Amino acid sequence: MAASKVSGSWERIYDAEALRRSSQVAASFGNQLVLFGGEVQPRLPVDNHVHLIHLDAGSGQAAVSTVKADPSSPSPRVGSASTVLGNVVYLFSGRGGEAMAPIEERGSLWAYDRNTSKWSTVAPLSTSAPYPPARSYHCLASDGQNNIFVHAGCPEKGRLADLWSFDLATKEWAELASAPDPPRGGASIAYAQGRLYRMNGFDGTTEQGGSLDVFDPAANSWSSIKFAPDGIEGPEPRSVSALLHVHVMGRPSLVTLFGERDPSALGHQGAGRMLQDVWVFDIESAKWAKVGGASISASSATQLPPARGWFAATVRHADTPAAILVHGGLAETNERLGDQPQARNWPVQCTLIRAKVVETHLEVPQQPVTPSPSSAASLAIYYGTDSSSPEHPSLAELCADDSISTILLGNVHGFKATNGFPIVDFGAAGCTTRHADDDRFAPGLAWCLELGRQVQTCQTRGKEVFLSIGGGSSNTTLSFDDAADARRAAVMLWSLFGQGDPHGPDMRPLGEAAVDGFDFAQPHFEDFYVHN
Repeated sequence: MAASKVSGSWERIYDAEALRRSSQVAASFGNQLVLFGGEVQPRLPVDNHVHLIHLDAGSGQAAVSTVKADPSSPSPRVGSASTVLGNVVYLFSGRGGEAMAPIEERGSLWAYDRNTSKWSTVAPLSTSAPYPPARSYHCLASDGQNNIFVHAGCPEKGRLADLWSFDLATKEWAELASAPDPPRGGASIAYAQGRLYRMNGFDGTTEQGGSLDVFDPAANSWSSIKFAPDGIEGPEPRSVSALLHVHVMGRPSLVTLFGERDPSALGHQGAGRMLQDVWVFDIESAKWAKVGGASISASSATQLPPARGWFAATVRHADTPAAILVHGGLAETNERLGDQPQARNWPVQCTLIRAKVVETHLEVPQQPVTPSPSSAASLAIYYGTDSSSPEHPSLAELCADDSISTILLGNVHGFKATNGFPIVDFGAAGCTTRHADDDRFAPGLAWCLELGRQVQTCQTRGKEVFLSIGGGSSNTTLSFDDAADARRAAVMLWSLFGQGDPHGPDMRPLGEAAVDGFDFAQPHFEDFYVHN
């Protein structure tokens, strides 16, 4: 992936003085961003309300609502860390209280359920088993299944290099192999392709860089990918930045951006030299590329977002391609202000900005359909809308039949739904009602996690599962206006159902499952746009 081929764009999408802060956490669900915690004055938590920014993809506008804190809410804190599983934001520790010390909660996690807008605690099953100590400026990630990882950070004294996992099913902590030294705070982690990636951080003396450390959960071991942190071959050393898993035109990638390059003499109470760059790591080639061509699309602003650290960043999977949302942070001036276009340093703290990164020379991967190598299995069947009544077997039961080699899962019967999402109908085959916000954002997009699990069961049995496009009596919503429209639909399908941009379990109709290919059940191809 050559640096000259990677480009991106910045867009300022929200600005509110009330949300000025740094050292906060953020999570994205569909068209909603969740914010919690942070500070305006150093070492003084600003509040413990949950702030919701509602994004309107059609108009580029946003609105804010607040879920007021109640006795069940976490105490005010800064330097916490969070991750998402399903419709829940999980939060661990942070710094707060009169002493502004690490908040010790005996290994419990806080869980914010977006469906109920309520907090609850998830405590370890055993009160005597080991658990990770309280800390701040640490990092969290999830494997998308049941496990939450906690890494590094700052306890009462010193810094940590430890790694723990919490199994939500058993409610047990497990201490895993520690990451390569030195211990650090302000590191970043991201889970991708069955691995946990770690980079950056501050060891008390210098900012860390030049190594992307990789943890293999199956082997409980670390390895490292070394690079020159010179701003040419790879990103410069930094801390309090971000590391996010995204896909660039179907290729699994990591993005790191911004962060503190040199520490402040005031420690956590001051701002050092900040960075303004964005880098993409292509996981398959193990190469870094600096994102160029960044610009702000807001008509009233002409400059790039200012350098910053101590900000919150998350991936907005509802966008295609997925976008990175960055909120707040600390500028080099040590100010937590609003992003007003006329400000000399374009103040940082209350603005929400969105970045999109694209690889201009990558195409949507073309995977040819090949027949099953098994001579005994040769039958292809359709499954979906007409297979959901009680007298029909489940998809998993059908896949136990050795004579069946291929499942054609139907149907996608439209590309013209709200916000560009396809219209999908699997009948009642393992489908449930999604969150109301997602229904408004993507009406017609099914949510069938049980069906997705059955798809994975079929694939483990050697069956191929294809998504069927068409199948209805009318093809009016399956036509394309031009080549760009057809490409947009292809990228959307690859993102939602294939191995492209994961869109998050809250938007992918089959959850973590990815189909093996696509079947066109369309008798009226003359009405499709034909690209010569």
